[in-house]
Amino acid sequence: MGKIIGIYKITSPVGNIYIGLSIDIYKRFQGYQKMRCKSQKKLYDSLFEHGVENHTFEIIHECECKHLGFFEIHYIDLFKTFNTKHGMNLTSGGR
Repeated sequence: MGKIIGIYKITSPVGNIYIGLSIDIYKRFQGYQKMRCKSQKKLYDSLFEHGVENHTFEIIHECECKHLGFFEIHYIDLFKTFNTKHGMNLTSGGR
C-alpha cells in the first residue's frame, strides 16, 4: 500500500471528532494504534478511555503536501473540532 497524503478524521464512540493531516496517513494511523499521540491530549484520552479499536478512522481528503495546512484548517472549521464540546483538536490547524 502506497503513501496517502491528506486529511483524516477520527471519530470516537461518543461522536467526538479529531481532524489531522499527514504525508503518510496509514503510518499515522499505525502510530495512533500504538498510542503515540500523548501531545494530542484530547485524542489520546479518548483512545485510552474508549479503546483505539472503537474509534473510526477515515481519510476524508487526498491532496498535495503544499495544500495540507489549508485543507486541515478547512475541515477543522467544517466539522467544528476546535474549541467545541465535541471537538478534539487543540488548535485551529495549519502549519
